[in-house]
Amino acid sequence: MWPLWSKYPQISKKFTSCDYLINASGPLLYAGRWFHSNYEPWHLVLNRWLRSPKSPKFLNLAFGTAFDERDLRVMQSTGWVQRATDSFTRSVADVAYVSTAREELAQSQLKKYLPNVNAVPCPSLFGANFHGVRSQKRDGVLLNFHPMGTRAREAGSKGSANWVRVFRALLKRLKAKGKRCHFIFHEENELALARKHLDLSDAHYVVPGSVKEYIQCYANAEVAVSCRVHGVYAAASCGIPAVGIGSDTRARMIDMIGYDCLSIDSIEIETLEAAVFAAIDNSTRQSEAVNAIKDNAKQYYIDLLRDSICRDRSTRSSI
Repeated sequence: MWPLWSKYPQISKKFTSCDYLINASGPLLYAGRWFHSNYEPWHLVLNRWLRSPKSPKFLNLAFGTAFDERDLRVMQSTGWVQRATDSFTRSVADVAYVSTAREELAQSQLKKYLPNVNAVPCPSLFGANFHGVRSQKRDGVLLNFHPMGTRAREAGSKGSANWVRVFRALLKRLKAKGKRCHFIFHEENELALARKHLDLSDAHYVVPGSVKEYIQCYANAEVAVSCRVHGVYAAASCGIPAVGIGSDTRARMIDMIGYDCLSIDSIEIETLEAAVFAAIDNSTRQSEAVNAIKDNAKQYYIDLLRDSICRDRSTRSSI
């Protein structure tokens, strides 16, 4: 996203030449030690491109948050952070023709300015349908591992040592129960980090080269354990049970689809093992439940987009 700053002249022409800008799963509301949402290129988009007279209608789907859960209470009580995040949220609300939130914290932030905004699962839940992915087989446990539990955490942060210990113990218990383990890494850097903590010399792992391949990997698993919220959503889009591992409020997306998500700050092997085997044992029921959630979310988005665009076109034709 950062190169976006230098490409304003070229990209602005594309923005002003279209009727609608549909954004899914962002922009993110976050605050960290040095940066917050107002530093992101999205802020330029919201405050310059989308405020111009010729700007397209902004259909903002799945507004989200990414606060570290440990720091959330402190950040909420810190004046400058609250002002910065409120400013960013207000910018989104001011220029959005319609909005939805992808989890309840984001919904509560947007409700300050858009009282009727609803929380709806992230559109990535439709990934398998969009890419035509189907389960070819259900073989073993698909594992996505990050040594800090999530890429949002800094190296050496509290919780990471315990998470590595718990994950190694899970591997041993899965193998002891005859479960085949496969690894998926979303990028080469994630694989390199994992190699510092795990012996992958005899392991089956993949770094997918496309979104379709990525979703297919999840579709072929019996169950998935993922440090990526969109890994859990990839599994859910295929009706595959999954357990999420998280440390920030992005993981609250997983609550929207009824899957378990465990915090790396309090995770223990007994809890994780129980969650994984409960997901396997209840896979049929969980698959039916998430498919129903997906169908309802899909219909909600269809109705929202259809009604919004029809309303806008009707307004334009009457001018």
